[in-house]
Amino acid sequence: MFPSLRSSAATFLVVLGLGSGVSHARALKSDELPVSPSQIDSRKRVSAQQSILDTRLTSDQIEESKINDLYQEVVKIHLQGDYEGAADKYRSLVIPMAETTHSDITRRKFLFLSYRGLGNCYLAMSRFAEAEETFQRLFEYLPIRPGMENSDSAINFESIAMARMGQQRWKAAEESLQKAVTIFDDQIGLAVTSGPDPMQNERANKLRMSQDMALNLFAVVYFREQRYVEALGILERAYRQGITFRAPSDVVEQIVDDGRAVSLAAGDPDAIAIWSKRVPQGPTSP
Repeated sequence: MFPSLRSSAATFLVVLGLGSGVSHARALKSDELPVSPSQIDSRKRVSAQQSILDTRLTSDQIEESKINDLYQEVVKIHLQGDYEGAADKYRSLVIPMAETTHSDITRRKFLFLSYRGLGNCYLAMSRFAEAEETFQRLFEYLPIRPGMENSDSAINFESIAMARMGQQRWKAAEESLQKAVTIFDDQIGLAVTSGPDPMQNERANKLRMSQDMALNLFAVVYFREQRYVEALGILERAYRQGITFRAPSDVVEQIVDDGRAVSLAAGDPDAIAIWSKRVPQGPTSP
């Protein structure tokens, strides 16, 4: 009866999936290779230990470049919609290669990216139990970067929630989304209080957009549980935040579509009147 609500998880899967976290390792240049003995000033000879370290760093860079090239090829397959093919290559090529890399940083990064991609392939193929298991494993490899761990965790909780929604485990999905929303609240607060730095403002707005999507998914769960009043309340919060901080039009459009569907399901004339007047493609004013 309400197709926009039934397709919400699929709609947001595209947004939540490969875009965040895809890293492009820079290609090595010839002048980044270890210098030869003839190039070293005899007055400032590099110690054997330093020379080994330089070689090690270059070796790690070459290794990262190779695995990144392979990963990017699998991403292309994924983005073309060949989820089975991409999943197979994540499992058989990228993950094994990442497991054997010498650099722990490189290993963790590409295991994180590959398991996230694999989980999203499982979601797209409606293999929801495998998706949930994969996303749970992803917590082992969350990037260790100051100020970023929690936002990555929140996105992963959203992904777990979608996998649980696919299994119609509504209460479990609600619990996962609550964790995501709470983490986003904390991260947005930190970004806002860090000062008027434009970069921090941009980060706060990206976090708000991700939170809007989590809130919308929350409303989908409430809708399926026939908790219409709560669904409308959380959609109102998502809509207000999206409008105030100029979320992308497709995000606002999904919220508005779902608000209309829930208000109709609830048979609430006031809510129907409010949501029917909201224009999805104009996220510039309430």
